[in-house]
Amino acid sequence: VPQLELVDNGTFELWNGDKLLRWEANTGTGSKWAPAAVKAVKDGEIEGEASLELPKPGAGEMVLLKQGLRRGVIKPGARIRYSALVKATAVGQVEMVIGYKKNGEGASERCSHPGNGEWRLIKGSFVIPEGADPDSFQLNLYRKGDGAGQVLVDDVSATVDVK
Repeated sequence: VPQLELVDNGTFELWNGDKLLRWEANTGTGSKWAPAAVKAVKDGEIEGEASLELPKPGAGEMVLLKQGLRRGVIKPGARIRYSALVKATAVGQVEMVIGYKKNGEGASERCSHPGNGEWRLIKGSFVIPEGADPDSFQLNLYRKGDGAGQVLVDDVSATVDVK
């Protein structure tokens, strides 16, 4: 089945100065969020020239890297496949979530890194349910907890089957 990529700049190669293009990065929790300083790291990249480092969040906070998925191609009944290469040092430290609205309520699909300090491909897939708002889909990468160690991400992808 042919697939269409829904993520822009999933290899984190496109920047305008120190601003990562097509992504929004914030740190905080609840209703209090502020811009987060993500940066390209030349060490350990899997594809391209660099990987993206997610900074350590403050106590009780998290870092959220997000992007709305491409509009006009997501339809109920199609399958979305999502993945990212991630390096993390603690269980539950990094979670990838596809969030969307279904019948006006929040819904999500998710996967996480085992936290073993190694590069791992984390991935998942699901069939878009009836009642899902096709314009509400968003990819979220969370760094949670104040655990030590570098968190790196690369090759973020979400595709939808095209019939």
